[in-house]
Amino acid sequence: MDLLKYGDIVPAKSIGCFEIGSNRNKIVSLFGGNYETEARTNCSVIQTENLWFWIDHTDLVFQIRAFNGFCGTLGGKIGIGNTLVDVENHFGKCNYEKYIYLISNIPGICFELKDTEDYDEEWNEMSAPIESIYVFGT
Repeated sequence: MDLLKYGDIVPAKSIGCFEIGSNRNKIVSLFGGNYETEARTNCSVIQTENLWFWIDHTDLVFQIRAFNGFCGTLGGKIGIGNTLVDVENHFGKCNYEKYIYLISNIPGICFELKDTEDYDEEWNEMSAPIESIYVFGT
């Protein structure tokens, strides 16, 4: 099984076997050498095809992003391609905050929606597919 494509999504804790608070070297050792690292002002981001890992100045993971066909789910119900309607039906109200959507009663997880480029249709946030799922420490 591909560790970078499958696994449960647990808010404020993990995506698959990759956990918030893990050491950079541990994360990289789990999937090998097929990745890129982007240096940012206050952190670095390890980028793979399906997962990105934000690493702080102490070399610990503080955020993970699943996207691009990642097949894992939150609670066996919500994954890439589902909608905010699905999220609200299973987990409660979502709130918009700076380009992301948070579940009101579940800290440590947020969603980024796909921006449709079809100008014939009006974009509806509730039916737009989830493009990315982020898990972060609280």
